[in-house]
Amino acid sequence: MAPQPLSRVNPNATFRFGTGAFDARPELTKLIMRALSVGSMIEFRWSLLLINLLRADPDTGMAMYQALSSSEARRAAILAAAQSRLPAEDYQIFQCVMKATSPARKVRNTFAHHLWGESPELSDCLLLVDPGHYVDFFVGVENTNRKMRETRKISVPPGPDRDHIQVYSKTGLEAVNVLMCEALEMVSDLGGGIHHGNGDVIDDILRQKLLNRPLISRALQRLKTQSAQ
Repeated sequence: MAPQPLSRVNPNATFRFGTGAFDARPELTKLIMRALSVGSMIEFRWSLLLINLLRADPDTGMAMYQALSSSEARRAAILAAAQSRLPAEDYQIFQCVMKATSPARKVRNTFAHHLWGESPELSDCLLLVDPGHYVDFFVGVENTNRKMRETRKISVPPGPDRDHIQVYSKTGLEAVNVLMCEALEMVSDLGGGIHHGNGDVIDDILRQKLLNRPLISRALQRLKTQSAQ
């Protein structure tokens, strides 16, 4: 269940952002922390997978990988290693796993880097907002205050844009955890397949297990269609 904007759930709700939200909603906080933990485990599994691909010199490979600061650069490094080691068919599966797990990666980054809050009117939910949108609100307040000082006229500052404040219910956070666990299983199966294939191919049993996943099979079909065009 995708989060809904606060403007749709309750446009008149009051809210506050900060660590107090976690104290106010401990059960929901557990779900957030679990999703973040699984996301970190997924990143760890990608690292192990790279080690299996770089059997000749894993120390150097991992040093280079860890030196890359952006997640996109790390993804590119893993893809380059996979393309150089795996046969074309297995590399396509590798690409599909990375694509199928990208929503989990985005969730982890969002949960880790955005601001969490709560609303007294929404006792079973937590709120999430991009810090950039919240900064825009405070800039608007400061600009209004400056104009009032200059003009001596009272003005009402713009309110926070509730379209950008996302509401996460318990059901929504549980769905996120399902998404994260499925992504972890896919990366683990891919890594296990490459490990058992000695870094050169994906093991037959785990290859078939991956292909039996609808997300992977659909992504692979689209990739093959694109390649044929």
